[in-house]
Amino acid sequence: MGEGQLKISVILSAMAALMLGGCAFDLGYGWGTEVDVQVEAVQAPPALRASPHPGKFLLVVQGQALAARVVPSAYDCNAEVINFDLRDAFDLSVRRTVAANVEAVVVGADILPPDELKAAGYAGQIVVTVDPPVTDLSFERRFWLDRKHIAEFWHHASTARLDLSALVQVQYAAGSMVETRVAAERRHRNPDGLQFACENATDALGAVATEVLDGFMAELAARLSGQSRDGGRWLPSVARVDGADRSASPLAPTLRGRTFDLHSIDGDPRAIVDFYDENWRFVRLDGRCARVGRWSINRATGGEALCLDLPGQPRSCYRIAGAPGQPEYYPVAGLDERPAMVAWRSRPGNAEGFRLDEDRCLDSLPY
Repeated sequence: MGEGQLKISVILSAMAALMLGGCAFDLGYGWGTEVDVQVEAVQAPPALRASPHPGKFLLVVQGQALAARVVPSAYDCNAEVINFDLRDAFDLSVRRTVAANVEAVVVGADILPPDELKAAGYAGQIVVTVDPPVTDLSFERRFWLDRKHIAEFWHHASTARLDLSALVQVQYAAGSMVETRVAAERRHRNPDGLQFACENATDALGAVATEVLDGFMAELAARLSGQSRDGGRWLPSVARVDGADRSASPLAPTLRGRTFDLHSIDGDPRAIVDFYDENWRFVRLDGRCARVGRWSINRATGGEALCLDLPGQPRSCYRIAGAPGQPEYYPVAGLDERPAMVAWRSRPGNAEGFRLDEDRCLDSLPY
């Protein structure tokens, strides 16, 4: 074998080893480390009209849940964790948006009761409570021998999805309170190039965060000005503002990560299936359609309340009673002493295999 043939043989053998042993050798960086995503606050959207909220308002942003950590898929990005912290960017973006759409705003850390709001000269307070974000990160891996990628062998395109939602409550010093739920969801594909997987992924996450913040703030501004573009509206609150940490709720663990088969006995008797996931999303199968929404635990008269939000429908909140695994749902807003729904079975996990990214209507009923 000549010298030239020997060199070619060695090169081809090394490339074959990379192809066959990709899980053992990856040209991404960050093995055993953490990688941070840089997220910048966005500018406030232009005010749509004069503020319907005259006076000075206290603004409290509860964004602790936005300290997210994304675990990359195996063998694509070697970092153990990607830190995806949206807290500062979200907080500053909300401050800018609220300041552009109310007469005057003061940022605070603590929620005040109505009597203290009035004594301090506030017209009310705006409380933004953020749900844990839902983040997906996927990679595309291909092997190329062209000149563009010969230096890295493996190159990766990544797609990031971010679903962000928050409950926005406006409590007036006079005591009345309204609320609305604002959400934004976007996908961003970062095409392959001369980046390794971790770099590509952090850029994709940063880009999708900017897109989501832009969309969220645009809708928040529209809600504050009374000109929502997605049909969202303000509703009377049935659960009071108190800043409670939902994760510490004794009720949450009895529901989280379980599927409940329910009988509706209020008005139109029928079978309903609910699934409450770990990230405060829930799916309700009512008839042939499974619809995706959010669940939360809030304070209400008499204790805690389970609140359910489905797009395009009024918020519903229930006091939960009954035996473990067979909860009874009593409407918080109603005076009826009978439950609206009763669970006859509780199953672990997503027992029906519901999709959590979109509504879906079934061809036939599963029962």
